[in-house]
Amino acid sequence: MTNLSNNLRIKFSVSIKTEPSSEPKELFSQLVELPREPTAHQIFFHRLNLAAYQGKRVTIILATEKVGQDKDKAIHELIPAFWINPLVYSPRKPGTVTEGRPNIILVSIDTLRADHLGCYGYSRPTSPTMDNLAAHGLIFTRAFSHAPYTLASHMSLLTGFYPGRHRVLYLNQCLDSSIPTVASYLKEAGYICGAVTDGGQVSHRFGFAQGFDFFEEEVWGNIRWDSAEYIFERSAVWLRRHRDARFFLFIHTYQPHNPYHAPEPWGSLFLQKNQPLKKASLQEILGEGYPHLFQRLSETIRQNLIALYDGEIRYTDEKLMAQLVHLLQELKLDRSTVLVITSDHGEEFFDHSSWGHGHQLYNEILHVPLIIKFPGDQAQGRQIDYPVRLVDVLPTLLEIAQVEPPLDKIDGRSLLALFHSPPEEEFSSVAYLPDEFAAFVPRSIALFKGEMKFIWRAPFSPEAREFFQPPPQEVRLALFNFCQDPAEKRNLATERVSLAREFFHQAEKLLEKMVQVEKAGRSREELNKALKERLRALGYVK
Repeated sequence: MTNLSNNLRIKFSVSIKTEPSSEPKELFSQLVELPREPTAHQIFFHRLNLAAYQGKRVTIILATEKVGQDKDKAIHELIPAFWINPLVYSPRKPGTVTEGRPNIILVSIDTLRADHLGCYGYSRPTSPTMDNLAAHGLIFTRAFSHAPYTLASHMSLLTGFYPGRHRVLYLNQCLDSSIPTVASYLKEAGYICGAVTDGGQVSHRFGFAQGFDFFEEEVWGNIRWDSAEYIFERSAVWLRRHRDARFFLFIHTYQPHNPYHAPEPWGSLFLQKNQPLKKASLQEILGEGYPHLFQRLSETIRQNLIALYDGEIRYTDEKLMAQLVHLLQELKLDRSTVLVITSDHGEEFFDHSSWGHGHQLYNEILHVPLIIKFPGDQAQGRQIDYPVRLVDVLPTLLEIAQVEPPLDKIDGRSLLALFHSPPEEEFSSVAYLPDEFAAFVPRSIALFKGEMKFIWRAPFSPEAREFFQPPPQEVRLALFNFCQDPAEKRNLATERVSLAREFFHQAEKLLEKMVQVEKAGRSREELNKALKERLRALGYVK
C-alpha cells in the first residue's frame, strides 16, 4: 500500500468475505500518519496468512478511508492513497525447487564491456566474484548487444525483439502494451516478478514495468556514486520479502556508467601515480553535447579514464555481486536460483577514435558479458564460444522456467541447446543506432552473419562536421571477421567486395524499415522535465 499526502490520517484495511456469508471479516488494519509535505510519499508492505481459507471461495476487500479532520481538503483531493498490486501465492520453503522450476535473477550491469572482466581475459582483478561465478557456471565468450545505448538494448533484452520490432528507439517512445516482456511470460506461469532499476533509460515511462508485479526505480540513477550498493540494498529488501515464493527478479545498476567516480578505495584502486584525475565526467572533458567526442587525449589521461572505469567495475563486483551471492546463501536460495549476469553495452576509450557509447557499433560497445550460474554444480566450468545475442536471453530464461518460448513471435532462440551441440543455424544478428539519438550522430547499422560483421554508417551532416572539433573520420563501410579480429582493426571491405556488397543490399532493406520506425518516434510528445533532467545527468540529453 502507498499513500501521498501531508497531514491527514488514512486507514488501510483488508477484509475477507466467505461465501455464502454476507458479512466481511476484517483481517488487518493500519492507521497511517501522513507526511506534511505534499510531494512526500510512503510505501508500506504487509503479509497476511490466508491458510485458514484454503479451498474456500472468498472475496478479498482492500479499502482506504479518511480518519479525522481534513484541514487541507484542497490539497488532499489531488493526492491519492491507494493499494498497489496485491499478490496471492502459495509459499514454499526457501531453497526448494518445485516442479523443476527455479527462481531466476537477471542482473544487468550497465556499460560493462566484456573484455574488462577477468573471466574474459582482462589482466586487472576487476571482477573476482563474477569470475568465480563463471568458473562454476556457464560463460558465453561472444555475446552481442543490439544497440550501443541503454534504452533500445535493454528493451531487446527483456522482449526478445530486435530494435526494429520493439520500436523503442528514442526517449519519447514507449513499448506497445501488446508486446509481452520476459516478466509477462513468467508471471503467467506463476512467478512473482520484481524489478529494481537505476531508472533513467530503464524507467517505467518507456514500458519496462510491463508484466512486473513490482517495479522500483531510483529517481536519480547515475547521480549516486554508490549505485551498486544502493541497488543491492533495495534488491535485498525485495528478496527477503519474497524468499518463500517462486520469483523472477530483474536488477539494473548504472555504476560503471560515466561519470567515473566510485567510492574509495575502489575509485583509486587501479590509478597510477602519474594519473591526475581522481574522478572524471565525459561531459566535462568532451564538452556539453560532446563536441570533442572524436578528440584524441593524451595516453596518460586515456589510461587514467580506463583505471577509473575499472574501479567502478570492481566496486560493482564487491558491493552488488558479492553481496548478492552471500545473501542468496544466507536465505538458502543459492540452490534454487539461477543467476544471470549481462550488460546492455560496453564503453569506448578511443579504441576507434572516440569516447563513451551511443555513437558507434564496434565491439568495445556491442560485446557484452553473459554468465549463467545454475544451482549447485550444473554446467560448472562450461564455456561456449559460439556467438549469441541479447535477444536469446528471454527464450533461455523461459526454457529454464519450463515455459515454452514463443519462437514464432520473438527474434531470439534458447541457448540451452548449445550445452550439447553446435547451433543448427548460422549465426546472424542486427545492431542499430537511430539517426541523432546522440546529438549530430547519424544512423548506423551492423549486421552479423557467421563470423563476419558488416557496419554501415550514414554520412555526417555539414552541421555535424562543424559541431565536432575535430571532425569525425568518415568510415562509411566496414567488414570484419569478429572471431579472428575481435578488436576490429582490419577492415576487409576492399578485400572482400562481393561479400560487402551482399551485406550492403541486406542493410538497405532493413534501413527502409528502420527509417519509418524513427519517423514514428520523432512524432511523439516531448519528454517531461523531470525525466529530461535525469537523462541529462546520464549524458543522453544535451
